[in-house]
Amino acid sequence: MEQSTTEERPADTTAPTPQAPPVTASPPAASSAPPKKGTTFESLAIAGFVFGIFAMVIAVFAVGLAARAVSESGGGGGGGGGAASGGPAPTTLDM
Repeated sequence: MEQSTTEERPADTTAPTPQAPPVTASPPAASSAPPKKGTTFESLAIAGFVFGIFAMVIAVFAVGLAARAVSESGGGGGGGGGAASGGPAPTTLDM
């Protein structure tokens, strides 16, 4: 009969078991962080969007006014007097 060189030992039940380290409070999550003060990228984006919408409304209003002015002008061709006659206009200077 051969003897084994390694012997199995029964588990030592009298040794203290290692304990887990105490649980510490984790740092606050990013969602619970206090809000940033001052101007942020999001507030600038919203302000730009509102300004753009306002500019588009004003542009539509201006085009409407221009169309109304053209339709109410009564046609009739060019309006300027006889200034485009070709030569310089004579002037008189009294001193």
